[in-house]
Amino acid sequence: MTATERWIKDAIDGGYKTDVIWYTDKYIEKDALASILLDPTFWQAVGKTRGWEYKLNGGGKMIIDNYNPKERKEIAKEWGIKPDWQVYWYTFIDHLADGLTIEEALSVIEK
Repeated sequence: MTATERWIKDAIDGGYKTDVIWYTDKYIEKDALASILLDPTFWQAVGKTRGWEYKLNGGGKMIIDNYNPKERKEIAKEWGIKPDWQVYWYTFIDHLADGLTIEEALSVIEK
């Protein structure tokens, strides 16, 4: 399974729905794939599957140690900490801007 396939599977497992396309084993057109990968709800759904929250900011040093999800979100907003899905999404876009392919960019940030 390619990195792209893993990310799409995780998004679907996390509840991602789109009118654009549903992943199958068949070829996905580049325009449809680009539309999916630029959708913030795609990244939020992957985050649900992978257990992302607010741990990446500050080089992994800033971890919100609070068990209440609502309070964690409020603390993150107050401290200006972006959710992990957003950090991964921005990193993905940066990799594309640096010339990586979609598959390469997803592979790099998957590690």
